[in-house]
Amino acid sequence: MPEQVQAGETFAVTLTLAGPATEGGPVLLAYDSTLVEALDQPGEGADALALQLPAGTAPRLTVRFKARPGAAGQASFGVLSAQLRGGGQVQTLPSGEPVGVRIAP
Repeated sequence: MPEQVQAGETFAVTLTLAGPATEGGPVLLAYDSTLVEALDQPGEGADALALQLPAGTAPRLTVRFKARPGAAGQASFGVLSAQLRGGGQVQTLPSGEPVGVRIAP
């Protein structure tokens, strides 16, 4: 994701999982809905998106957001929960540190 965007600008957040091949799995991505809005799908509740990592090796998922007009500050994004399926097993992944994008007015 970019380090900084302008208010009203569209940008992408990409989640990539390094590791063995998987069958994919659910991910819950938290974001600050007061500063950004999800463009590809509606949010699940106040500040989260329920996403699905695709199957494969190092699965990658990209979600587009738009900085709200008039917004300014640091918008934070973090994985609340993530699970992967592989070989008939479900593995819960640890949540990483949140990342952010600065929104300039």
